[in-house]
Amino acid sequence: MRNIKTREGFEFWDKVNALPHYAFLLSPSGKSVQKFEDKAMGNWIDVHEAQKIVDQAQDRISELRDELGAAKGEYDRAVNKLDDLQLRLSAADQRIDDFAGGECEWHREADSGIWNSGCGETWSFHEDGPEENGMNFCHSCGKSLVVACDEEEPDSDDDWRMNPCKQGHRDVGAAGSVAHCYQCDEKIEAATTQEAFERWNATHPKQ
Repeated sequence: MRNIKTREGFEFWDKVNALPHYAFLLSPSGKSVQKFEDKAMGNWIDVHEAQKIVDQAQDRISELRDELGAAKGEYDRAVNKLDDLQLRLSAADQRIDDFAGGECEWHREADSGIWNSGCGETWSFHEDGPEENGMNFCHSCGKSLVVACDEEEPDSDDDWRMNPCKQGHRDVGAAGSVAHCYQCDEKIEAATTQEAFERWNATHPKQ
């Protein structure tokens, strides 16, 4: 079989065009037919207008193949981006899970809008506290925000009754982490109002 030179994308048609051409002549007696190769016609399919249509169709097929290759490249890049985003999302979900576990207890400084978180941060509110301002999670550690319970109220009024000052004045009281006398300005300061109250009564006997 002879070697046929073909063009990329036109292999089928080049092979068809390479087929040999034959001519047939009737003998003068009309009793026989002589067959011989006709090399004058060139590519026999070129004599037909169909060849132009076929070539145009093949060109379009080649264009579509190129477009398909480009589209596949875009698709592969989109899939890679999607995979990357999925990895980032999984990592973010893991961080959320890590932060979501447990609770962060917030304590309010006495008679102020200052709140201290269990993770060591400080937050200030102009009005009310975390719950009233819609804070369900700590802004620092991301854990569920829990407001510390207020100090238990005394069982009776006697438990909060302050002893007179050292000069005998009974107009005394405790607020803002300070226990003091309203008449002589004697006072005891502490970290909390409860502590100031307890230190006052411990150093001032009943009268």
